[in-house]
Amino acid sequence: MRNYYEVVSDLKSAFESKSRKENTLNLLKDNDLLFWDYLSLVHLCVNQVYMDEKPGAAILALSTKFINHTATAYEALLNAMVDEFFILFRQSYEVKWLINYFVKHPEKEADWISAKKIIFHLYR
Repeated sequence: MRNYYEVVSDLKSAFESKSRKENTLNLLKDNDLLFWDYLSLVHLCVNQVYMDEKPGAAILALSTKFINHTATAYEALLNAMVDEFFILFRQSYEVKWLINYFVKHPEKEADWISAKKIIFHLYR
C-alpha cells in the first residue's frame, strides 16, 4: 500500500499510476483474461436466464449489481487499493447471497422490492 503521508505534488498522478496496474497484471499473468472471461460468462448466463425464464426484477437488478461490484472490485485490486477491493468484494458476495435466496424463494421478491422503495422514499 502506498504511503500518501509523503509529500506528493500531484496526487492525481499517484492514483493514476500505470506502473501499479502493470505490476499487478504481471503478477496475475493469464488470470486477468480468465477473470474477464468468467465475468462475461456470468453476464451471458444472466441474459439467457432472463430471456428463458423471465425471473423477477430483483434477480435482474441484483445480477447487474453483482457484475458491476465484481468488475469494480477487480479494478480496485489492479490499482493496489486492497481495502476498497475487499469492501466491494464483500458487497458482491452479499448480492450473490441475495440472488440465491430469491432463486429459492421467489415469493419474497415483491416484499424486498417494496421495502427497498419505502427506504428510497424515506431518504430522498
